Amino acid sequence: MQLTSSFVLLAFVAGSYATPATPAARAADPVASPVVPELDAKLNAIWADLQAGNSVDGVATLVSRSVTCQTSGASPSTGDAQAAAEFIQGLNQDCCNFNNVGSHCTTMHNSGSAAVGICGDPKSGFLSDTCGPCSDAGNGLLDIADSCSSGGKSGGLCDFAQAISPGITLILFHS
Repeated sequence: MQLTSSFVLLAFVAGSYATPATPAARAADPVASPVVPELDAKLNAIWADLQAGNSVDGVATLVSRSVTCQTSGASPSTGDAQAAAEFIQGLNQDCCNFNNVGSHCTTMHNSGSAAVGICGDPKSGFLSDTCGPCSDAGNGLLDIADSCSSGGKSGGLCDFAQAISPGITLILFHS
């Protein structure tokens, strides 16, 4: 999925300036934006690149996530799966797989009948390259819990596209 250039620029520009913070500020006369030539030049360059269909580093990136459902009668409850995913999502740290033997998976959290984990080997050989933001891991695990819900149960896996190394997978399974 790609954002259109108009949407990205609008989101970039409107994100900070569209809504005044207080009712009093909304009632006041409009204040002109400060003129900062360096920022104007950067925005103009970004806009030109977006209009030309070029990729612009640092503006916005959407990464496709592949979800594979493996829900069965033995899967954890969807409620427990969502709780486990939300716990991971709320961690303010990186989620990593430091198990490079056997299953090559690390269980990150259990919540009731649900367990969530991260699997895979780093292509670089450095275990730290299996890491990615837990907030993104939690989003992926919620994708599994919600997309794979059947009969009040959820289970499956998805790629952890935000991990440093490709090929890292998030799993949702019965604890």
